[in-house]
Amino acid sequence: MAGELLPRLRLQRDETRRFLLLLAWLNTRLEEEGLGRIIVTGGFAAEVYTGRVYRTMDVDVIVEGRAALLVLEALLRRVAEPLARGYLPRDEALAVKSVDIVSTVYSRPAPPVKLVVDGYHVYIEPPEEILVRYLAGWKHWGSTEDRDKALWIYTVWRDRLDWGYLVRRAREEGVEDKLRELAGLVERARSRREA
Repeated sequence: MAGELLPRLRLQRDETRRFLLLLAWLNTRLEEEGLGRIIVTGGFAAEVYTGRVYRTMDVDVIVEGRAALLVLEALLRRVAEPLARGYLPRDEALAVKSVDIVSTVYSRPAPPVKLVVDGYHVYIEPPEEILVRYLAGWKHWGSTEDRDKALWIYTVWRDRLDWGYLVRRAREEGVEDKLRELAGLVERARSRREA
């Protein structure tokens, strides 16, 4: 790992920010070389969007660009142990989460959000897309964990969500009923708290 980065990672007390800094540094380097980009998705995106209310044990990333994928895999093989579909970093500062490359294609209709971390940048799947995916897990598989993640993201982001887009995507994915149910749960909880 580059000499400039590892000391900064070790000093970063917040593990979510530590991994965001790592990914942003890597992504910035990949993009500067025209190789591709990294997009945060899945549970780690939920961790970021909920301010660590939800915690995950892995960092799911989409790596676009064949060259970027090869560079990232080579780097991970040097600094991490293979683990299931991902890599567990050997360095103590990063050994709390595995890095999992889940895809090489970002296929969501909305573009990813650019997230700047200490002058570097990485991309993250939009909260509306993450929310729709968790609503689907709740509806189709009865996943209470997905329901809870959707609830937390909704609660934190509801005043900043693109509602037109969210409702359209929920309708397209057949989860508009769960979006309404989720909104009702939050409103009932707020009403009780205000009473």
